[in-house]
Amino acid sequence: MAIVLFTAMVALATSYPQATGIIGVATITTPPLTTSTTFATTVPTSTTTTSSTTSTSFSTTATSTSTSTTSTYTSWSYTSTYSTTSTETSTYTSYTGTATSVDTSTSTVVTPTTQISTSTNTQASTTTVAVFPGCLIATATFGSELAPEVQLLRGFRDNAILKTVAGSGFMVAFNAWYYSFSPTVAGYLLTHPVERTIMKGVLYPLVGILKLSSLTFSATSAFPELAALLSGLVASSLIGAFYLGLPLGLVRAKIRRLQGSKAQVLLERSLVAALLFGLAALVAGEIFATPAVLIMSTVTVVLSMLFLSAAFTSARISRRLQTL
Repeated sequence: MAIVLFTAMVALATSYPQATGIIGVATITTPPLTTSTTFATTVPTSTTTTSSTTSTSFSTTATSTSTSTTSTYTSWSYTSTYSTTSTETSTYTSYTGTATSVDTSTSTVVTPTTQISTSTNTQASTTTVAVFPGCLIATATFGSELAPEVQLLRGFRDNAILKTVAGSGFMVAFNAWYYSFSPTVAGYLLTHPVERTIMKGVLYPLVGILKLSSLTFSATSAFPELAALLSGLVASSLIGAFYLGLPLGLVRAKIRRLQGSKAQVLLERSLVAALLFGLAALVAGEIFATPAVLIMSTVTVVLSMLFLSAAFTSARISRRLQTL
């Protein structure tokens, strides 16, 4: 029965090679952009100044007059009169002219002008955001997403497992399986208080197991991929021992044909081989970063460890009950 269940869960996990584990897509539209631009406008101003200078030269006439002097010489023998008159006229003439000079100067005036230009970006950008729903069954059982038990489960998933490559690969397969039935179960529990109370008793051991797994991850968080592997092995082994090994051991103790040692040994060897194969495939998937290999290998490791722990626990319980 364990082999059949193991084969079915592996087939279910590997039947979603394209799954991403992303449950929803959020579209974020970039708002319009407004740009303010300031321009300085230069307005050239040309000013022409005309100055007219008139130069006037006055005409000056200078007249030099020589006064004639009459000298009379008297001698004993005769008397002569000598008279000389000299007139000199000098005329200086200057010309009168008008000179006009034109001075043209150009001055530039810079007038600052502020122009506000508004541009609208109408191109919307769409961003795909991983939206993981809550733990539906746990939320319906404990009554709120804020319940400590729900916060513990979600914190271990979001802050530990999904932060690693191996853990993310496993959650792809787990989400495909879990969310295929959990909405129906959660809806049923919300309307049936008695079953909800029973489910609390069923989930409390799981909460304790995942708390221990979370502590294991924290202790080895310096190596995240190793931490994810060790915490996964702890969780799957304890879940298999408690939820499958314990009830199966009670059944095997009552039914003699289920107590065959040869079948037990063959089953355990097969599960050990599957576990080793899964670990080898996990290492290869980590090295070559192959999502499909990571999904298959993590599912194989978890399921083989779960069933191996269940088989070992049930065998020990059945033998102990037989000796009583």
